[in-house]
Amino acid sequence: MDINAAPHEKLNMLHCRVLDIPVCIDLQYVNKALLLVTLESVPGSPDYFVGLMNYAGNSIGVIDLATRLGFARKKQYSLNTPILLCASSEQNIGIVVDDIYGLINIDTQDVQMRNEFDKPDSPLSGIVSTETDLLFLINMKNILTFNLIDKKRDLALDYKVIEKVRHEYTDG
Repeated sequence: MDINAAPHEKLNMLHCRVLDIPVCIDLQYVNKALLLVTLESVPGSPDYFVGLMNYAGNSIGVIDLATRLGFARKKQYSLNTPILLCASSEQNIGIVVDDIYGLINIDTQDVQMRNEFDKPDSPLSGIVSTETDLLFLINMKNILTFNLIDKKRDLALDYKVIEKVRHEYTDG
């Protein structure tokens, strides 16, 4: 997602929920949405890596987006838990989210707080305020970049930051 694109350029996003946080994922990274499949665990992998799935004869790593953002998952997955099959130029990956709401178009000029999240390892790239909610834009380049062996590159996002942003943009 190029949030610095020309003004009034539309970004095609998938509107999802991770725990109780509404997020948007750039549609260019999402190939398919699946329901939970059998996952094989990988010993010694990072906490956010929930296992490998077999998709069309290929082993694809699956991460939990909530855990990848640094949040604790308190409830187990259900059979209706969605997995987004995503791809970057480097790899294919499954991403567990809690709910999928649908497609949304976001005008680049409506993206707020770009500078606050303009860090090399930031899991977010900005925020969009709608009539009903704040949507956190996921920086998929950083989410999709991980190594099963290297646990040092965790993209933790402090929940207090999200609450502060929610408070500032809904009360002000």
